[in-house]
Amino acid sequence: MKYGQRRLGKLTRAATLAVARIKVRGKRRRGKQFNTIFQALRYYCTHTTLHGLRYVVDPDLHVIERFLWLVLFVMSSTVASNVIYSLALRFQVKITYKRAAPTSINIESMHYENSKLPFPSVTVCPNDRVDWNRALELEPTIFPNDMDEASLETFRKTLSRLSMMSFGDFDDLDFLKNHNARNLSGINITQVLHEVMPPCDQLLSSCWWRNADRNCCEIFEVQKTEYGFCYSFNSEMAVTSPADPTESRPRRASGYGEWSGVRVTIHLGNITKPPDSGKDIGNVETPAV
Repeated sequence: MKYGQRRLGKLTRAATLAVARIKVRGKRRRGKQFNTIFQALRYYCTHTTLHGLRYVVDPDLHVIERFLWLVLFVMSSTVASNVIYSLALRFQVKITYKRAAPTSINIESMHYENSKLPFPSVTVCPNDRVDWNRALELEPTIFPNDMDEASLETFRKTLSRLSMMSFGDFDDLDFLKNHNARNLSGINITQVLHEVMPPCDQLLSSCWWRNADRNCCEIFEVQKTEYGFCYSFNSEMAVTSPADPTESRPRRASGYGEWSGVRVTIHLGNITKPPDSGKDIGNVETPAV
């Protein structure tokens, strides 16, 4: 009898210890899950673009400061949600007292004439926007006979950089800090770039518009862009006047299909490089576009 009681007591204690271990393991598992969720929430608050959340979990701030940031974030989120909800009601509710009517969108017609739509503007900008044959011919009219070689070299280097730079690449002209450019102060560089740009008839050919062959230099005008002077088709920002002032602008296609739009062949070959550049570029011709 005593042996049985001792045996039962041992089993009871073993069962109690097992239950205690299971409870401890469960608490540890729940603690790990809670810690994982907390770390993920902290990571989100630290890296989110929502203003103020990163201060809620910032360990360098006092608890009161972090609590105040939490209150401000909750208040601003509540106000923003109410504003969004009130604006949404204006487009969803029916006409009632002191409420706006819902927005109704109707398609008037599924058949809209293509000729009523302006054709998109097309701009062609070669990588090198200076024809150095024209630039060398222009030099005698810009510089007097007694111009020193250093100023001439600075002018050519500046023109070379400007011929291939775009808006934002101003560091390409940092070399001017170490050069004396006083002799170049009277030069209108914008006018020079306009006069030395590649000729239209050498850059563009085989133009096609509205099912007919067209003279490229009549339908493409010079336009000032962030890349310099380029040739543009159907642009309202062109710096040169249209060849045909009686033509209706903006131009519109007469129908659908690739042959009703604009097609042009762009010649990028025979590019004259700057003097003493030591580089030659072969002929390159793009297919019609």
